[in-house]
Amino acid sequence: FDFMMILSRRDGFTMSELDELRKIYERFDEDGSGEVSALECAALFRHVGYRVTLEDLRDHIADVDANASGQLDFREFLRLMRLYREKELAKIKAAFDKSRDRSTNAMPVELLPGVLQSLGSEPPFPQVPIEEDDQLDFDGLVDLVDSCRSQFVAKERKKAGFTDEDIERFEDMFHKFDRNKNGFIDNKELQSILKEFDWEPKTREEQDDLMRQMDVAPAP
Repeated sequence: FDFMMILSRRDGFTMSELDELRKIYERFDEDGSGEVSALECAALFRHVGYRVTLEDLRDHIADVDANASGQLDFREFLRLMRLYREKELAKIKAAFDKSRDRSTNAMPVELLPGVLQSLGSEPPFPQVPIEEDDQLDFDGLVDLVDSCRSQFVAKERKKAGFTDEDIERFEDMFHKFDRNKNGFIDNKELQSILKEFDWEPKTREEQDDLMRQMDVAPAP
């Protein structure tokens, strides 16, 4: 009984999953109120790799928002994550059932790219350590979909929220100011960038502030 009660309080998540979800939740609880709004949830879901519309998210929030406050505490957030996970697993199961070999209850691996794309994953896909004529069971497909989402999350975080067009423009700009073509922007080249965009610090305080921002800027 105690075990089932504890598992229920975690909404089926393991302790390590619970700890990770709490860290993510606290990161997006920007005002430290112990609750997150629908808008904050949308950013949170993108952060973990779920591509959802705000309208869809609001509908699901209504299902778990016990006090109808429009805000989610951590327990309500866990229920929302569980709901989305179950919805995702149902989609994966439907795609698996459509492609599986009934005699082996497994999916031919050559169908994998098409199945992953039908589930919203984008190539390049993670490498599958199996032979060409092998088959994949349902759990293996779930693991691959999770890997694709992790790969997507890593790629998007590296882009820092910018679009592919933004990144291309920044790369052109970088190559323009990297005059010695060593792949780095040195202090002299940085001065040229600041001057080009009229970002040159005018006072000692502005110079110190710029240096502090550069020191704390996260690496990709």
